Amino acid sequence: MITTFTALHDEMENSLRAAMPPVRTVDALRSVASDKVQTPAIFLGVDEMTVGKKDTSGRVAMNCIFNAYCLLSTKTPRAEVEVRNMAASLVANITGNRWNLPDAVMIPKGISATPGVFENDEAGTECWVVQWEQTVYLGSEWKPEDEVFDGFYLAGCHDELHKLPDFPEVEA
Repeated sequence: MITTFTALHDEMENSLRAAMPPVRTVDALRSVASDKVQTPAIFLGVDEMTVGKKDTSGRVAMNCIFNAYCLLSTKTPRAEVEVRNMAASLVANITGNRWNLPDAVMIPKGISATPGVFENDEAGTECWVVQWEQTVYLGSEWKPEDEVFDGFYLAGCHDELHKLPDFPEVEA
């Protein structure tokens, strides 16, 4: 049984590394990518999640739309074709995969692959995106592994984020 996405993500990474040895990077999709990525690479993310029905143990079903960005360097011979082969291999590895968590993850459905854009169409990479739906049963507890919190941030009223202590004191 799992209670958060952490165990699922780790199983996805491990499973894809084992099934696709030529892939050099398998990691979480981040909002800010590092400057250099070793390709072939797969970046895993979640586009959407909606609440489903609880199971008899009280776990909540999260109906998720997952995505995986397949990246290949344009220096790869026939990169525009090879990235499609990479996406097809990923689709095959996702099909029927419950990520070694059969009590918490249902069989994926609606698997598709389309040409994609990664990080504003970063020069030097070919990209395809594989997307699928999968139901995951989670608990309601969230406890980060490293409880180092950096305060509260506000956005929307200025052009950049501001940490709360950055604002001047207001006199009443």
